[in-house]
Amino acid sequence: MIGGGPVPGMGPSSESGPPGGTAASSPATLPDRIEVESPRKVAIVRADGERMVGPWSGFDLLGVQGPDGLVAWIEIAAPDRLRVGRTLIRAAPPASSASPGAWALLAAALDLSGASDMGDRARAALGRLVPDDVDRWIAAIESVVQETEARRRDAAAAEAAVAIRTTRPHLEPRAGGSAIPARRAGRTPVDVERDRAALRTLVDAEVEGLGLETVPTAQVLATGSGTLEEVAAMGVAVDRCLATARRRLGTAPETPLPEGGLAIVDPGDDDAARVLLARHLVDWPPDEPSLLLPGPRGWLAVLAEPTADRVRAWAAEVHHGQAPGVPPVEAPTVLRQVELARIAARVAMLEAGAGRVPAWIVEGFAEAAAQAMVEIAPLERLGRGPAVAAIRGGRHPGWIRSLDPGDERWGAGGDARRTSHLLVTRLLESGDAVLPGIVQDLANGADPDAAFRRWTGLSVAGWLDDAADWFRTND
Repeated sequence: MIGGGPVPGMGPSSESGPPGGTAASSPATLPDRIEVESPRKVAIVRADGERMVGPWSGFDLLGVQGPDGLVAWIEIAAPDRLRVGRTLIRAAPPASSASPGAWALLAAALDLSGASDMGDRARAALGRLVPDDVDRWIAAIESVVQETEARRRDAAAAEAAVAIRTTRPHLEPRAGGSAIPARRAGRTPVDVERDRAALRTLVDAEVEGLGLETVPTAQVLATGSGTLEEVAAMGVAVDRCLATARRRLGTAPETPLPEGGLAIVDPGDDDAARVLLARHLVDWPPDEPSLLLPGPRGWLAVLAEPTADRVRAWAAEVHHGQAPGVPPVEAPTVLRQVELARIAARVAMLEAGAGRVPAWIVEGFAEAAAQAMVEIAPLERLGRGPAVAAIRGGRHPGWIRSLDPGDERWGAGGDARRTSHLLVTRLLESGDAVLPGIVQDLANGADPDAAFRRWTGLSVAGWLDDAADWFRTND
């Protein structure tokens, strides 16, 4: 059965009418699914460009049954939806292939997947099969479509009401890094271009109506509210930061990012940024300059405007760090440079670690990399002192290991961000191969304690104890 029970209007066939009545005296009913005894190979193209040939063994309202599971109708190019459904109907046992219910089910499935023009063609085939009874079947199709759409709307509303959450999606634990874009073996330049085109399609849908420009660069799809030149400059800056961060982690900087790569959106308006995130059931955490959303098609980064408080806090520090006689770079510009570097470093770390790296290493590396790439940034000047003081005041740094991704202490200037920066800087200073080695071991499935023992001689807890002891007497 579909969804744990029959679709409304489905049930025992009434094609011949009830006993003692006529076919027109009772509503028509659609079957749950159509199945074939001998699966058929039919070449179809998925919406992302991938070609599949089956074999296909049946279909229902949700999709087509293939060798590796159900392929949703919406993932199949519209003309192929009709073609594969028609092939399966004709290959079904005589009782099904000659049944108007099979064509009615296909028409309903096509309508529900947004291919109503193909649904009209299925209805035409239905009319040729039962010309004298077609109105009853059309009414059954419309009933099923309306009731299914209503249930979907209700389910979506109920999910949205409870699922929107304040979090940082790139820090959420994932079993095996399953939500991190994966690098496929044997990926060709044609595959890379196809993946980037698929990401572009998704981004265009995300920002539709916002009046933003989009420019593809080497590794990045940059989208923003500025001119084409300004948006392109943002993409090029992230390319440069990404190459630097990947090189530090031992990843070849010229290698294409997994799947579609990185899309970075600067809507230029915080309300627009919140709308973008709400579509992903995410609310913006307080004091967070950007959010990174990993997904199977690529990464989506969304930027917020620097807050007035943040600009004021950085203004004096930024000017203090600049060389005399050089035209000053204003605090908002430095804040934006730092945020682009952070995003690039997070992507590089998530890629290198296959999503298995602890949050404190991801964020600590983002801070350390941003400081190295934007030298006048005051990240270390503002953060190192308070982080060291907390340790000397008796607070063990191990507290960051179990912090929720939505916790405000992960925000810019927060205690967790500062402590992570301090700790990862110590890892980086322990030797060029130490951090990349730990990350690679984690990516390969090693236990964190095993990875740390291999590269530092201590478990994670032991290494944190050692770091705490060192910072109590050193700076």
